[in-house]
Amino acid sequence: MSTVEIRVKSVRLFPHNACLAPEFAGRPVLSPDPFAYVRLKLQRDDQNDALVYWRQAEEFFQASAMLSAAASPLTSYYCILNAVKALLTVHSQQHGAYHGLSGKHTNHRVTLKGEVVHVSSGGVFPALVALYGGSSANGAEYTLRNLLSELPFVHRSYTLT
Repeated sequence: MSTVEIRVKSVRLFPHNACLAPEFAGRPVLSPDPFAYVRLKLQRDDQNDALVYWRQAEEFFQASAMLSAAASPLTSYYCILNAVKALLTVHSQQHGAYHGLSGKHTNHRVTLKGEVVHVSSGGVFPALVALYGGSSANGAEYTLRNLLSELPFVHRSYTLT
């Protein structure tokens, strides 16, 4: 399968550049370290509460790089969680101390169909959904199979197997 590069004004776009309202005409930021760039921006904007979360995200990222593939998912998750908390804090979005998701399994065996994710009424996940204009149905449940099949980088491999 061939791929086609997407370019805007001779600059190649990558999936990690995705956002709700891209400003293609804006000045590009050249930074080899996204953590340092955001840290400086938060310091400049006097976002001290968000800066605490951002520094924790950076430390979890560094810890993940030193761990094995079997151990790094947990620290990677906390990296993402703290980065999201920093984002929510910058946008003054109330999020509480909890993740906003819980899980259970419905079968005796662990299967993708049997693992269920439950959306809570408060916490980081519902706050993130609200920040981007969505609505997270309190009490909604999704199987891990459904969630994974919706991720673009998993979908093709998942549907082929």
